[in-house]
Amino acid sequence: MSSVIHLITPPNSIKVKDYELKKAKKNQIINKYIHQASIYITSLFQTEKNQIISNLSYENFLREVLKRSRSSISIFQIAIYYFKNLQLKLSINHSNIGEKTSFIKCPKRSFLICLILSFKYNYDCNYSFKCWSKISGLDLKEIKSLEFQTLKLLNYDLGLSNDKFANWIFELNTKLNEFEPSQNRNPSININEINVQNINSKKREQTDVDIYHGDNKNYSNKKLKTV
Repeated sequence: MSSVIHLITPPNSIKVKDYELKKAKKNQIINKYIHQASIYITSLFQTEKNQIISNLSYENFLREVLKRSRSSISIFQIAIYYFKNLQLKLSINHSNIGEKTSFIKCPKRSFLICLILSFKYNYDCNYSFKCWSKISGLDLKEIKSLEFQTLKLLNYDLGLSNDKFANWIFELNTKLNEFEPSQNRNPSININEINVQNINSKKREQTDVDIYHGDNKNYSNKKLKTV
C-alpha cells in the first residue's frame, strides 16, 4: 500500500509581498518622474524657428540613456540643473553661439554631456570616455570636445552645496507637478518621496534611488539616437 504525501505550499511571505508592492510603487514614481522631466527639459530648450521637439521621442531618449548609464535619481536631477543653466547661457548669448558650441542647440547632445558632468561631479570613479562612446554611440573625440565646450559655457561651475541642491529639488519638483493635469494626479504617487537631501556625504550613495536595475550590457550594438 503506497502512501500519498501531500505537500502544502506555504503562503507567500508578507515581506516578499511588501517588497513587490514597494518595487511597483517605485517604478510608478520613476516613470512619472521621467515623463514629467522630459516635458520640462523640452520646455527649457530654446528651439529654432519651425523646429519641433517630440516629447515622446525625447522621453524615450531619456529612458534609454538613463538605463544604459545606470543613472540614479540625484544624478538625473543634477544633470537637469546643468542643462537648465546651459540653456540660460543660450538665451542670454544666443548670437555668440559659434560652430564649436552649436551642439547646445541639440537637446539630446547637450543633455547627454550634462549627464556625463553630473556623474563626474558625484562620483570619484567614473565611466571612461570610451564607455560613454558605447553608451551614446557618439565618437570619442566628439564627446571630449562637447564636454570641454560645455564646461566653458558653464564657467566650470558644477558645485552644488546641500542647501543649494535642496532648493533646486524643491524648484524642480514644483515645476514637474505643473505638467501633471489635476484630474490625473494620484496622491499615492509622490515624486517628493525620491528626494535625496545629502548628496555630498558618503551616505548619499547608500540612500540614493537607482532608476533602473538589471542587465543592460546589450546596448553596445544599438546606437542611441542623439539627433
